[in-house]
Amino acid sequence: MEWISVKDRLPEPPEAIFGNNNFLVAIKSRYPLLDDEDNISIWVACARYDYFQKIWWIDEEDINALMPEDKLLNFILGGGESRITHWMPLPELPKEE
Repeated sequence: MEWISVKDRLPEPPEAIFGNNNFLVAIKSRYPLLDDEDNISIWVACARYDYFQKIWWIDEEDINALMPEDKLLNFILGGGESRITHWMPLPELPKEE
């Protein structure tokens, strides 16, 4: 599986009503430091995606999928700004022997 940039496309609703809406996502976060410089990190998490509202959910935090890159207004973990840059479907479950 390959990472898909959110600039290229967002997930499409599944054909089944109860289709999977869980994905792996790459998140770019920026947190201000005491010396006025930013601490930027990229990390991976499992997120739920709301196809109709275009919102990613990570635990209880939501990140707007349509927020432009220059308007980082999604605050996670107290005071930082985060946005999802890439996503991919979850891999298949392991086969039992």
